[in-house]
Amino acid sequence: MAATPTILTKETLGHALEQQRLQHRARRIELATLALKGIADTRSTTDRAPAPLLRAINRFELELAEIQQRLTELRATHGEG
Repeated sequence: MAATPTILTKETLGHALEQQRLQHRARRIELATLALKGIADTRSTTDRAPAPLLRAINRFELELAEIQQRLTELRATHGEG
């Protein structure tokens, strides 16, 4: 007996697309944050990093935390590890 093919519904397709989009966004934010922290570390050896740079790092970290929380919620809702 042949296995029944899995049919993706709009809900599962939407879930997969949202999760993929958030994972890509999280990775881009991680890379941007690392780059900005590198700049801040370089600046802090000579003088204090500029306040706008520190605020940008903080905002990226907050956004990353929100994205990671949403990814955790998606995984919990759809039974993924």
